[in-house]
Amino acid sequence: QISKEKTKQYKNLWDTYPSNSGYFICIRLKKILAEDLRQLLIKKYSVGTICTDTYDLRIAFSGLDEQEIGLVFDKIAKAAESLQN
Repeated sequence: QISKEKTKQYKNLWDTYPSNSGYFICIRLKKILAEDLRQLLIKKYSVGTICTDTYDLRIAFSGLDEQEIGLVFDKIAKAAESLQN
């Protein structure tokens, strides 16, 4: 469960594409380039993602425990916010 506060934070950073899969989700970043975020995530946060387009990032969560998914999205948000500043 994601809190309303987190939902608002995420909504300021990205939109999500519709997803019917339990394996991955794609997000469309609003103010930063996906490749810049991808590189920061792997270097600083040890989070691997896939850049699929200029502003699109694919996050696979099929290998994560349920409680880890929120932590990964928190890291993505923290990295995205650092790139905006």
